[in-house]
Amino acid sequence: LPQVTKKMDITNLSQTAQQDDRLMPQWVNATRDAIASLSQQIAYANDQISTLKSQLSQAFQVVPTAGLTATVAAGNVKLPSGLIVAIAQTTVSVPNNATSIVYWTLD
Repeated sequence: LPQVTKKMDITNLSQTAQQDDRLMPQWVNATRDAIASLSQQIAYANDQISTLKSQLSQAFQVVPTAGLTATVAAGNVKLPSGLIVAIAQTTVSVPNNATSIVYWTLD
């Protein structure tokens, strides 16, 4: 005898649909709502990333001033402990005809 499978109405996102199950309007609406919510969360995350990029592009920017000096813009650093440390604007002397890397060490 052929095996008879019971068809199920899929009405929420916690159910798993099988080959012959029917997707009901409740499931379609729940899926739409979930996608809309994810879309809003992604838009919010993108806004936060854009804000962070803007802040980072302004902080710690190295600008040549005159001769062999460069000014490093102020900014904040968040340490692994969660503590936020303010770094003041500073001017550094750099050697002639060389590539210089500016970095901070927190003692």
